[in-house]
Amino acid sequence: MIISREDVDRCFDEAKHQRDYLENLYRLVFPEWDSIESIDGWPTSGKELAAYCCKKAVRFDAEHHKCLAGGLWMNNGFSVYGNDSLELWEVDRSKCKVTFKQEEV
Repeated sequence: MIISREDVDRCFDEAKHQRDYLENLYRLVFPEWDSIESIDGWPTSGKELAAYCCKKAVRFDAEHHKCLAGGLWMNNGFSVYGNDSLELWEVDRSKCKVTFKQEEV
């Protein structure tokens, strides 16, 4: 899937806390987010998307938090390993193992 610069900007613009921008970005990649119990692994992103998200995270954290700016993104954001075959703004979630919530009966 391709994520636009405008999509990323919106995720950060709507965030009040760093966990908000992280969740917003994951919701772009996993539209079924509310049905997901857990995700093992990380989506892989193209080089330009990875760099742009990292810069936005550092800037957001520096303005809103007293923490290692960009730390949450570096620990939980999209992977950049193996992204040589991806378009610059592409995200690949195929290596993520998604576990869905079990519907209670």
